[in-house]
Amino acid sequence: DNGVYSIPSEWKLAEGNYYILEETEAPQGYEKLEEPVLFYFGAENEVDKRNYPGAKFVLPGCTLTVADPPVPYELPETGGPGLPLYLAAALLLILGGGVALARRRRAR
Repeated sequence: DNGVYSIPSEWKLAEGNYYILEETEAPQGYEKLEEPVLFYFGAENEVDKRNYPGAKFVLPGCTLTVADPPVPYELPETGGPGLPLYLAAALLLILGGGVALARRRRAR
């Protein structure tokens, strides 16, 4: 959930090779990565970067960091009448009460 992945030592990855890390399930509040992450396991100077220019480099014993910002919560659009309808109804009630009060005062 923080975008940092530590490669387990039991994987026994061979240095000098490319690997693909694919997210199978995203933590709550995050979206699953759409594309797998390509990384090179070894020193950056050991590889010709022209083969896979977008690959990340991971040194043995280090972590792989992937940008995965949380999904912002958005309120659903419900399609209700909105505020103007309620304001118009309130204004009509206030005007109606004023008219009724004026008629009552004249009748006395």
